[in-house]
Amino acid sequence: HPGDGLDFSDKDFVIPDICIENKTNEWVISLNDSSLPDARINKYYLDLYKNNEDDKKIKDFLGKKIESAKWFIEVLRERDNTIRKVVLAIIDFQMKYLESSGEDLKPMVLKDIANKIDMDISTVSRVTNSKYIQFPWGVKHMKSLFSEGIKTKKGVNVSSIIVKETIKKMINSEDKKSPILDEEITNNLNEQGYIISRRTVS
Repeated sequence: HPGDGLDFSDKDFVIPDICIENKTNEWVISLNDSSLPDARINKYYLDLYKNNEDDKKIKDFLGKKIESAKWFIEVLRERDNTIRKVVLAIIDFQMKYLESSGEDLKPMVLKDIANKIDMDISTVSRVTNSKYIQFPWGVKHMKSLFSEGIKTKKGVNVSSIIVKETIKKMINSEDKKSPILDEEITNNLNEQGYIISRRTVS
């Protein structure tokens, strides 16, 4: 029992990477990179490079290192810009979701965002895979905002996440001694206007 004596907390919490707030009827995003130090080139080495005209070896060595550092800082900036672009595109795409405080999620796939910002799907996937967004009503995994669509009888595409939430409510309110059948859930969803098969519900 190697874990005996260690205190484990059952309360997991997430520090969001991006915060979205509504300020005077405008959605504002801020990147939460307070845990990262401000990357800059040490002034001592910059001065040494500028003032060292005599020793070509030192000048060349420092020159290469400074260029490498500038490139690294630029990569960090580019990373932030990419995250910002993706989040802004998601906000634009999911405006109803924001205005409904997380109720009205629109079907959205990675390709939708990739096309919107003219980036590769793999880049959008990488950005959304490990990031969390803080909305005014709670913290969400970025990946959870992406879902396939399920058609309704009115011809509207609804996010599969909304349908899953509806199923979850049905199961939570069922009689545990006589659990609701998949067929009953399907019929209930069909009555609500969703075009969905029993197999999909299962």
